[in-house]
Amino acid sequence: MALFTNPPIARRQAQLRLGDKILIYLGKINRTIEVSAKAAFAESDFTEEDVLNASLGYYYDLEKVEETELNGEKVLKLNLKSRSKKKRLLSN
Repeated sequence: MALFTNPPIARRQAQLRLGDKILIYLGKINRTIEVSAKAAFAESDFTEEDVLNASLGYYYDLEKVEETELNGEKVLKLNLKSRSKKKRLLSN
């Protein structure tokens, strides 16, 4: 499961993959919808499947903000800064 706080268009949105299904919770309207894995994520070039399956360390520089609990589960809050294509290629 992924819960987004930024970018603003995705704020309060959560994604959950269950087998072949991708469910998105839209916190602003308190509703859950099922979307195609090929649907665009937050008006970007990434698909919903990319976001849930990506190796975050390849696409982003990760910074641990805090370790906390959410609904009784241990979670990490991360700050992700997009890596340039050049930096991604050098990391291989």
